[in-house]
Amino acid sequence: MKFDTVLIVLSLIVFASLISARNLTMNIKHDLVGELLRDYEPTQAPTEHGVPVTDEVQLYILSIDSISDSSMDYDMSFYLRQRWYDPRLQFNASLGIDVLELDPKLMEKIWVPDIYIINEKTAKIHEVTVPNKMMYLYPNGLVLYSARVSGVFSCMMDLHKYPLDKQICDIRLESFNYTCIGLDIHLMRNIGYYLTQTYIPSVLVVILSWVNFWLSVDAVPARISLGLLTVLTMTTQSSNAVRGLTVVSYVKAMDVWVFACLFFVFAGLLEFAWVNVSNRVESRRKSITDLPSLMNGHKTNSQRGDSPKPKEGKEGFFFKPSKNREKARNIDRVSRILFPITFILFNTAYWLIYMVFWEPVEDKHIDSEGITIPVILSDD
Repeated sequence: MKFDTVLIVLSLIVFASLISARNLTMNIKHDLVGELLRDYEPTQAPTEHGVPVTDEVQLYILSIDSISDSSMDYDMSFYLRQRWYDPRLQFNASLGIDVLELDPKLMEKIWVPDIYIINEKTAKIHEVTVPNKMMYLYPNGLVLYSARVSGVFSCMMDLHKYPLDKQICDIRLESFNYTCIGLDIHLMRNIGYYLTQTYIPSVLVVILSWVNFWLSVDAVPARISLGLLTVLTMTTQSSNAVRGLTVVSYVKAMDVWVFACLFFVFAGLLEFAWVNVSNRVESRRKSITDLPSLMNGHKTNSQRGDSPKPKEGKEGFFFKPSKNREKARNIDRVSRILFPITFILFNTAYWLIYMVFWEPVEDKHIDSEGITIPVILSDD
């Protein structure tokens, strides 16, 4: 029983000593901060032997929330971390204090570098539930400063190869002594979204327009309906494909694709017009040739009271297929082969040029290191 009592007393003594030491340390830190800031002038930049201070900057990216092709900007959240030496904030390390952590209210009394972000549209430092800032002071005068920043930053994009493009979005930080540093973020567009929403549906519409070549030359209503349907569908898809993009003065890869698909379905409609004209020439010729025979046959039959008998030959009801009708059928036969081959050749050239051979813009940041992030660039 006595041993338990002694153990409890010793524990209380140790606990009281820890509390006392902690309070002593806090008092020392409080007095030390007050001493450092007593004659400190935050409006004056620190210098060492007349040399301007060197500020080391680090960005820790938390997230890239959205990227907009229409407004050519992106949203990003990051920690802006800086470190520099301020000789006026040196203190004696023998006091047993390795680092001083300042309260956000005291940070306003410390000089910080006058850097700003050049391509910033809007930005803020988070203040929930307290200002998201941190500052540490070390005995040798080293100052560590970190702040959480979120903002919208401009990014001038080259859309020649859209949506098969790669973009470089940067963030540039500069000081009023004109020193500039930056970070390049290499963005690679995810083509899967555009394959399922634009490329594959437009290919299916083009293939659907080829069904016209297999229908009879006499199926005029069906061929007109199918031709107009594919043209209108492709027109709707073309408007949806470029919706939300900023207006540019050059031709994009998506424009080339949409125009080519629209050309193929419209050419299919014109092919039917050609076939129909050729077939109508035969029909008109047949009607003109039949007219005297019908009139003579009707007059003879009305006098004799019997039905006319069809005759074979140039002036009868039955004709051999004429050259024009056979020409219309041959146009369809050729189109069944010519249109698919031409479309396959176009696809081969399109994907090779835009995916392999052609790079429209010289990389302006070729000497810099960047972060490559595959993303879907938003059309919002």
